Amino acid sequence: MLRLIKPTIKYKKEYLASERESTRKGETTEKRIQEMERDFKTYLLKMYSNKYLKKGYVPCTSYWMMDGNRFIGETTIRHRLNAKLTKEGGHVGYGIRPSKRKRGYGTKILALALKKIKKMGIKKALITCDDDNVGSWKIIEANGGVLKDKLMNKGRMIRRYYVDVNKNSGPKNIVIVLGGGVSHAGKPIRGGKERLDLFLKVSGKLSPFEVILSGGFNGSLKKKPPITEAGAMRNYLLKNGISEKNIILEEKSKDTIGNAVFSKQIVEKMKVKGKIWLITSDYHMERAIWIFKKVFGKGYGFKGLSASYGKARTYRDHEKYMLGVTKRFLIDLPSDTEKMMKALKTGHPFYSRSKQAKTSFNLK
Repeated sequence: MLRLIKPTIKYKKEYLASERESTRKGETTEKRIQEMERDFKTYLLKMYSNKYLKKGYVPCTSYWMMDGNRFIGETTIRHRLNAKLTKEGGHVGYGIRPSKRKRGYGTKILALALKKIKKMGIKKALITCDDDNVGSWKIIEANGGVLKDKLMNKGRMIRRYYVDVNKNSGPKNIVIVLGGGVSHAGKPIRGGKERLDLFLKVSGKLSPFEVILSGGFNGSLKKKPPITEAGAMRNYLLKNGISEKNIILEEKSKDTIGNAVFSKQIVEKMKVKGKIWLITSDYHMERAIWIFKKVFGKGYGFKGLSASYGKARTYRDHEKYMLGVTKRFLIDLPSDTEKMMKALKTGHPFYSRSKQAKTSFNLK
């Protein structure tokens, strides 16, 4: 479990391991690490105690983010701003150890820091970053940052954001609900409806969230219904009180592999990583989780929420067969979106015009 703690000698070994990673990246020096190794307790006092503030610096509080006993990163919260920090620096700074970057930890450490800022009585937190650091400003925006302006400082363009800490509720959970079929009346059929009902049941606990409704027209259908699976799911959720601003439609997929590939395109544009909630039927979950993990690759984790379906036993043999077919199709492919798309268009019968695709995919 991720948590913020005050810097402590207890995790000296972990902290030094992180600093050595930074040395290999050229972000710190061997001399600094040697200083830590000689007297870590004194180093902590100099680095993190306000008794040793340099001239022109403001009081601050630093925290380490830990995952169990593993050091992940650190954040510094400034108690007030001066003219320099108002231009660049703001109320909070943070960093993630090199081996843990691009895994969603930046978003999480800022979310935890904002909770500390709220307890300090700061109502609006100023956070800044370089204009060309897309990853950084996406982290800020994911935590409720509203762009105030951009300004030049020492030859660099700086973005300045404000976060209303009283309104901010942290980064949004990403939820993907897989379509389960549509009737000729344009409504979710049994199986798909249970998935939506499960989402409605847990939506309060997952709030704030953005839900990706994934499903176009099933590739095995001879006659298309009047609306995509995603469109039917959207209508059902709107009638049950879910705001349209929290809904994202994915309407290109024709099967579970497509669900994963086209959903990943959406998630990549959102610039988020980390845990994603996946909702589908109980009989379908094993195959769906395997596909999504394979397609999304490193930096993502999936937590499945299974909707109960009374006919699950009927589908077990088919699901076992389709998992084998799916593994043969995807196993040697890298988790690269473009290459996955190319594989769909050239080798999958639902997406390819090739006459050999059906044979190579070996559908029953």
